[in-house]
Amino acid sequence: MKKLLALMLALVMVAMLLPAGAAFADDAESVEYTTAEYAEPFLYSKKDDAFTPYKKNACEQQGTIVPLEYDTPAYMFNELLGVDETLHKKLYVYLPYGYDASKQYNVLYLMHGGGDSQEYWLGKDKELSGGRPVFGETTQNVLDNMIFEGLCEPLIVVGPTFYSPVEGMEISDEQVKAFAEEIGEDNFTRVEDLYTWFFRYELRNEIIPLVETGYSTYAGGDMSEESLVASREHRAYAGLSMGSITSAHSVLMGCTDIIAYVGSFSGLRTNFELFKRTMEEQFAEYPIKYWYNGEGVEDIAFVEHIQFHNNVTSQMTDTFRENPSSRCEKNKVYLAVRNVPYSHFFSGRGYAWSFAPLSSRTMRAAAAGSSAVCAASGRSTASP
Repeated sequence: MKKLLALMLALVMVAMLLPAGAAFADDAESVEYTTAEYAEPFLYSKKDDAFTPYKKNACEQQGTIVPLEYDTPAYMFNELLGVDETLHKKLYVYLPYGYDASKQYNVLYLMHGGGDSQEYWLGKDKELSGGRPVFGETTQNVLDNMIFEGLCEPLIVVGPTFYSPVEGMEISDEQVKAFAEEIGEDNFTRVEDLYTWFFRYELRNEIIPLVETGYSTYAGGDMSEESLVASREHRAYAGLSMGSITSAHSVLMGCTDIIAYVGSFSGLRTNFELFKRTMEEQFAEYPIKYWYNGEGVEDIAFVEHIQFHNNVTSQMTDTFRENPSSRCEKNKVYLAVRNVPYSHFFSGRGYAWSFAPLSSRTMRAAAAGSSAVCAASGRSTASP
């Protein structure tokens, strides 16, 4: 997945265009988190804003954004209400400039946050989002420019939605509570929370087959379980806010056997014992290649996210390793930034999704640096 990893965090920077929220984590100072010297300097800062041209300027070599429609079982309603409903949904696919069906491409499944839809990352018509923000033009600029500059390899990016409401049907608070007790997840208090859990089935059974039989990926069009497992290191998921919570419930705890790279931005919560048991028992044979966590310390979700991260760091040392002084050995990182409301200010560097904010160094140094060599060869890295 060389250089695709630089891309994931860069896309989250698109959300910098949103106005900062008014709700912050007032008790952030009460949470313990450590700082460390990384082998490479940060490559982005608000001060020099070196990344802005990649967002604002259209590239001379532009990729294509394609809408796809598909049918999917209404998994949540069908299971909890005993019905048999089918939904018709839409997602977007970004294809890089010069897409060639004879080549194989890595795939990034990129999820929006709460209240948004598949229009958020790759849509361009605000009317289709019900007036909510859409960043399709900006996201495409980032993708096109980074690929053009050699900061990431050409890849396919997919923008779905976890929302799957059924018109005329409701799930009660009592049914939410009963399901939460059944699976041991005490963080489910409303029906919206369940979407982050049940998306796993749609992702595995409908979305990945739709995309990876229609376009050329490392699965080679073969959607058998064996093929998806064999190609897991060429498949990634990243989510923002509620999409980040989906990264825990549906990806890490539901699709780790077919997805090896995960990014969780601006909030993550789930029952830690359930998470630990699932990762160490159900998915013990499928190591995560890299799991990036990050947000600003003023984010309203900062405290819950860093507390969860601290539990993972202290109690799951055989599954997740964080060692900034030895970048080739770690497979998890949490980056907290002061004076930044959200994690949207992050961009990345290199193959292992070892992301860090950009400093005044160039974007080319950001992703073409030695971390890609580190991940591929096992050698230590040096500053670019």
